[in-house]
Amino acid sequence: MFKKQKDLTNARIEYRTRVLASQSSFLVSEAYNKLRTNLLYTLADKQCPVIGVTSAFKGSGKSLTLANLAIALSQLGKRILVIDCDMRSPVQHRIFNLKNEIGVSEVLGGFLQSGIKVCKTKEYPNVNILTAGRVPPNPSELLAGARMKKLIALSKEKYDMVLIDLPPINVVTDAGVISSVVDGYVFVVRAGMDDDRTVHTALSTLKQMNAEILGVILNGVKSRLNGKRYGRYKKYGYGDTTVSKFDPAVAATPEGASKDSLSQEMSFDSTAEVEIENENENGKKN
Repeated sequence: MFKKQKDLTNARIEYRTRVLASQSSFLVSEAYNKLRTNLLYTLADKQCPVIGVTSAFKGSGKSLTLANLAIALSQLGKRILVIDCDMRSPVQHRIFNLKNEIGVSEVLGGFLQSGIKVCKTKEYPNVNILTAGRVPPNPSELLAGARMKKLIALSKEKYDMVLIDLPPINVVTDAGVISSVVDGYVFVVRAGMDDDRTVHTALSTLKQMNAEILGVILNGVKSRLNGKRYGRYKKYGYGDTTVSKFDPAVAATPEGASKDSLSQEMSFDSTAEVEIENENENGKKN
C-alpha cells in the first residue's frame, strides 16, 4: 500500500516537471506552439473542433502531449476541455494533480446524481478537465453509446475546443469507436520505441473505422539516435490485455432512453469548477 502511494507521488512529480510552463525551454514551448498553429489552421472551419489523441501502444507520451497541447491552446484565451477517455489506464488527473472520483465512466454509465463535474486548476484557468472516473467493465460500449454523443454535443456548446485522451489503438478498439463524433485524430509516435509496422497497423485500423487522421507527432526525438534501430514496444499495461469484440447492440444507452431524456439528464455543473479551483487556491491537496 505504501509503495503504491509512493509510486503515485513520484509519478505526479515526474508529470509536473514535464508539463508546459513559463520555465519550459524555448524549444519545447515553440514545438507546442507550432503544433497549435498547425491544428488551428487545419481545423479553421470548425467552430469547436473535437480532437482525439491516441497512439499504437502505451509509452508514447500521448497523454502528456495532449495536456501540453491543451495548455498551449489555452494561452490564446481559448476555453479548452480535456476529456480523459482512457478509462482503463487514466493519467490526466495525475498530470494536473486532481481527484479522480467521478468522471467519464460515471457520466456515460448514467450514474451522475448531479451535473457533470469538470475540474480546473489555478495554474491553467482556461484548461478544464473531465477525469476518467472509476474503471468500468465495458469502456468501448460506453464510448459508442448515445451518452457519449450527447457529452460531445454539450461540450461543443460550452468550450472552444475539445481534446480527448484515448487508449492505444493497437490494443483496444476504444479510440476508433468514437470516430463519428470527433473531427480528427492526432497520432503520437515515440522515437526509438514504435517501429514502422506498429505505426502502419495502428493507422490502418483507424482508417478502417473511418477516422480522419489530422497528423502524426514524433515524440521523444533526441539529437542523435546513435544509429540504433527502432525496437518493438510492449503491450498496453492493463494487466489483462484481452480485447473483447465490440457489439453495437449492447452500447450503453438506457432502455427506453430518448435524446430528450438524455438532454435532461446531462448538463455541466458550473459550481463544481469553482469549488475545485478554490480548493487549489487554498492549498488543499488533491
